[in-house]
Amino acid sequence: MKKLLCLLLAFALTAGCLPLSTFGEDTTGSTIADDAPALTEPEPDLAEDAQAPQTDFAFGSVSIFNGCRTLDGQVPLAGSDRKLESAQSAIVYEQNTKTLVYAYNPDMKLAPGSLSKIITALVVVERVPDLDAVVTVGAGIASRIPGGATSAKLKSEEQMSVRDLLHLLILQNAADAAVALAEYVAGTRSAFVDLMNQRVKQIGCINTSFTDVHGVGSGNQYTTARDMIRIMMEATENPIMFELLSTQKYTVEATNLSDKRTFASLNYLMETTIVPKYNYKQVTSGFASYSANTGASVVCTADSSTETKQGLNLVCVVMGATRQFAENGWTVNNYGNFDEMVALLEYAYKNFKVNRVIYEGMTMEEFPVSGGSNDAVGVADVNIDSVLPAKAQMKNLIRNVSVVNGGLTAPLKKGDLIATIELWYQNSCMMEAQLLCQEDVRTAADSGLTVYSALAPKEEGERSGISKAVTIICAVILVPVLSYLVINSYLRSRYRARRRRRRQARRRSR
Repeated sequence: MKKLLCLLLAFALTAGCLPLSTFGEDTTGSTIADDAPALTEPEPDLAEDAQAPQTDFAFGSVSIFNGCRTLDGQVPLAGSDRKLESAQSAIVYEQNTKTLVYAYNPDMKLAPGSLSKIITALVVVERVPDLDAVVTVGAGIASRIPGGATSAKLKSEEQMSVRDLLHLLILQNAADAAVALAEYVAGTRSAFVDLMNQRVKQIGCINTSFTDVHGVGSGNQYTTARDMIRIMMEATENPIMFELLSTQKYTVEATNLSDKRTFASLNYLMETTIVPKYNYKQVTSGFASYSANTGASVVCTADSSTETKQGLNLVCVVMGATRQFAENGWTVNNYGNFDEMVALLEYAYKNFKVNRVIYEGMTMEEFPVSGGSNDAVGVADVNIDSVLPAKAQMKNLIRNVSVVNGGLTAPLKKGDLIATIELWYQNSCMMEAQLLCQEDVRTAADSGLTVYSALAPKEEGERSGISKAVTIICAVILVPVLSYLVINSYLRSRYRARRRRRRQARRRSR
């Protein structure tokens, strides 16, 4: 009877101790229904002059690539409809954001004229380690220069450093300096021309061919404004070339055959004394050319990042300007390039600005990943700027995001391309970029996790039911046993205590 009582008492305790969730569905969990609305932060309505970008453009680890309106793009910016007055071709390109701001006949093949001297100088700088090395000008130098070409009036057997000859080449467009340098580096002009053409191919120029080192009056040679942008950017990346292209005045010390001479740059965008009206303070480097046959051309870089709020870092090309006008009783042919360039610079600074559209610390958007150790993956913090029309407001930008392959599947590696983003404003694509994976994402199997299909809720329910059944069985078996042991121990101790009291009572009665 005592054993039966213990068992009944243990079972009653077991039933009372079991949680309610093991008998039915848990009504206190955190499960969200599939059709539940997502929580979103309100988007701020930014004013035109607001400094902080919207969190709507929260993407990171971005690398800009050729697309909407890069150097190779064709789509103009909204409102970039300015017409040139005299030039045949022109480009305005923003270097930091890789944005084509303006383009007019960018792929028209034109004779480069003296613009070819930029690549001549670059090849020399890259192949001569010591710019103080002395060059001896070859005999008959004057006879190897076309008539009408700009000359530094070098003399046969005159000795001059490579550095001095480079400055004459860039500041004065000196054709004789180009010939002397080419023969010093490659032995012959034709061999040096081969080096020039090899170098422009390396840069990525596909519509450029040179036939001589000075570009004056030479055969079938050509280039385009788009290719000249590439050449100018490559040149200014070289510190020595940038110094050459940004020098306003240079003094050549006396040589074995000539007296000391000082030369001023023919790029009037930087030079302040000859034609001061063309001086433009934002211009940091440049090169100007004039040919009676092909017109005037000019290439320059201009950086407003420290001067104005626009933050534009431009490289610009104007080619084939043929405008003529009278100045001081002379008919002037070679200033149309500067008129066009100043007008284009003013146009760019007035109508466009650089805005930060993605910045570190913005709310990051995550992209779903199937079959991975993570359900989703994000992109790393990064700062991204874009050229925008000056009056554009951030709230009016349209964002298009496309996940690669229609969806992400594990495994993924850090730096993998996971999506692309486009920013549009008034039917113009302002920026196209790649979004890269923030971290490695292993497959669920590789990470040691049990793989269950998200598409099988029935199996998931069965798995949950099995878990509950196991809990019940363990409780039904273990709890009664433990309860029986405790109760039996308690009853046995009471029985022994009663027997002890009876023995003590019998002893006292004796």
